Amino acid sequence: MQARARQGRGRTVAAALVAAGLMGVVAFALPQADPPAGTPAAAPVTPAPPTAPPPQSAPKADPAALEPLAFMAGCWEGEKDGTRAEECWLAPSAGLMVGMHRDVFKNGQTMFEFLRIEAQPTGVVYLASPRGAPATPFALATAVNGRAEFVNTLHDYPRHIYYWSDGRDRLKAAVEGPSKGKTLRKEWAWTRKK
Repeated sequence: MQARARQGRGRTVAAALVAAGLMGVVAFALPQADPPAGTPAAAPVTPAPPTAPPPQSAPKADPAALEPLAFMAGCWEGEKDGTRAEECWLAPSAGLMVGMHRDVFKNGQTMFEFLRIEAQPTGVVYLASPRGAPATPFALATAVNGRAEFVNTLHDYPRHIYYWSDGRDRLKAAVEGPSKGKTLRKEWAWTRKK
């Protein structure tokens, strides 16, 4: 019996809370009556400022911008002064080319580099990560007739990266920039791996 009474009181309290909540909502939604004379007026409610329009979407990269670099696609190898060099590039797809480079020196030491070329909203960028270091960007300056030049004038060395086709199964590359007060240039010549 006492349990039923407590249960009944609990329902009554819950109903009162719901009614009070609804009354608060209704009271909030209805216009307020003017206060009696001599009562200080409540501060006016400032409406919320309108929300800003959604930002416009950022410009999109043009995946076709990499098509002039398709001549670089493939796996290439060559040897010069006892150093064996290999470089492989995946063909352009969805605005991305992925590559890697490896040099094996006469003394058995090696150097490697992870590479990628991306079509970004601001243009085509060559990103070089020697030995897996954070990528250094080089902007595409020209790409025409099987030749490409990438530039980063703020980088120490190199500042220019060149690729050019020397026939269907031959690819050449060079890096160039200031070093110890002079312009240093290094070149590679590769043939397509069979």
